[in-house]
Amino acid sequence: MNVIKTWNPWDGGGPIVFHSEWWIRKHWGRAFEISSLELRDPNDPEGQAATLLRRRPERVEQADLQRPSDDPRELEALRTNVEQLHREAGELFGQLSQVNASHQELSESHQKLTASHQELASKLELLDAELPRLQAELARISKSRSWRLTAPLRAAARALRGPAE
Repeated sequence: MNVIKTWNPWDGGGPIVFHSEWWIRKHWGRAFEISSLELRDPNDPEGQAATLLRRRPERVEQADLQRPSDDPRELEALRTNVEQLHREAGELFGQLSQVNASHQELSESHQKLTASHQELASKLELLDAELPRLQAELARISKSRSWRLTAPLRAAARALRGPAE
């Protein structure tokens, strides 16, 4: 038995389990009589097989099913599975590192945007605070004698410039 992608969620296809004929006979054969074992070519796109089992009359405990067989292929299969799991762990670690790096970049960008926002908010507060003073100054100037006297000159200058775009 070879299990890979144990971390894969079910909506993503779930874990993948491969069973060899000898493994099924050695392990499942402890609890079941194997009536039929249909094998398929692993290169077949469907890649599926089927086993027809009949429960044996004697009760078998879970530990009995999990106990390694004396077949030398079992140790080699376990070694292969461990190597595969190590590769998967390395790939997952690489993906996690990329996600962490992206998260760090986003966090730094967020910090910069927050600082910019705070700077702009401070400038806006200063401008908002200065607005009443400027409005009062404009009102004072627009009521002044010099403003009233130069009104015809300003109107002539506007006429010479033409319509505002």
